[in-house]
Amino acid sequence: MKIAHLSDPHFGTILPGVEEGLLDSLARLKPDAILLTGDITQRARASQFRAARAFTEKLAPVPFIAVPGNHDIPLWNVFARAFDPHRAFSGINWKKTCVTATLSFSGSIRRAVGVTCKARST
Repeated sequence: MKIAHLSDPHFGTILPGVEEGLLDSLARLKPDAILLTGDITQRARASQFRAARAFTEKLAPVPFIAVPGNHDIPLWNVFARAFDPHRAFSGINWKKTCVTATLSFSGSIRRAVGVTCKARST
């Protein structure tokens, strides 16, 4: 199984041409699955999550798993940061692209790792 790991894309700070270059590289690599992890956005703004979602729609039909990072929670809204930190992440409709994956590794790592991305519909 070939997995592409895209870490810390920081949508909201993407320079022109970077997204297209990444999509071209992924098309050449032909991964079986994609892990989108870390700081998906720069400041957890709705527009940044929408840009990330639009990017993930371009990954089809390759399944992906999205795991938010610390930049994906509100910075200045202390109440939201404390009580509902992933609201903006889970509020985006990821339903057609999130998957459940079980990854198994050979060699010194002999355990299977399961990761689930379950989003609510909007």
